[in-house]
Amino acid sequence: MITVTGGKLTTYRKMAEDAVDQALSSLGKKARCRTKGLPFIGASSKSVKNKDAREQHLFSRFGSEAKIVTDLIKQDASLSEQLIPGLPYLRAEAIFAVTHEMANTLDDILSRRTRSRIINRRATRARDC
Repeated sequence: MITVTGGKLTTYRKMAEDAVDQALSSLGKKARCRTKGLPFIGASSKSVKNKDAREQHLFSRFGSEAKIVTDLIKQDASLSEQLIPGLPYLRAEAIFAVTHEMANTLDDILSRRTRSRIINRRATRARDC
C-alpha cells in the first residue's frame, strides 16, 4: 500500500507523481508517471485582452472552461445575474459547480466554489433560506 499524507495544494501534483512512480516500481514496471507536462483542466495560454469585465472574470476563474459558463448564460440570460448581490460571482457559476465540479450543497457552492461565504458571510445568509 502506498499512502500520500500531508502536502498542500501547491505540491499535490508532485506528490501524486511520486506515488505513481513508487506504485509502478513496486509492480516491477520501468514506466514512470507521464502527467508532469499535461495541462490542468481549464488551463489555457490564451490572452484575456479585449474581453469585457464579465469575460475576464470568467476566464480568470475557469480558463478554457469559461466557454461552458458563457454557454449556460446564452441558454438562460438570468444566469448572468450575480449569485450574491455585491459579489462578483454569477448564477451560472453555481450551475457549473454542480454540473462540472461535483458541488453537492449550497454551502459547498458558497464556501468552496465561489468563496462568497468567506468574503461576506452576512450577504450569503439570504441564499441559505
